[in-house]
Amino acid sequence: MPTDEVLALLIAARDKLNRAIEALQSPAKRSPVGLEGTTESLAPSTEDGSTMAEQERILINRALETAGGNQSKAARILRIGRDALRYRLKKHNL
Repeated sequence: MPTDEVLALLIAARDKLNRAIEALQSPAKRSPVGLEGTTESLAPSTEDGSTMAEQERILINRALETAGGNQSKAARILRIGRDALRYRLKKHNL
């Protein structure tokens, strides 16, 4: 069972990721001009320089470790559906 501190960190990271995704999906914040040929270097990054995808991968791994590899429990820790977790596991080749 995760400690309160670990659970709080996971929730905070999940919330930060969700805010970043929402910001990226907001049409008002996207620049429609000059995005041809974008590269991975333009991927959103966190304060420590890692990409959001890397942060998501880390979050998923921590949740799985905390849940002892049980995907249903890991999904509950992350407060996402099991199918959403399975999609992300496949997306990140985990």
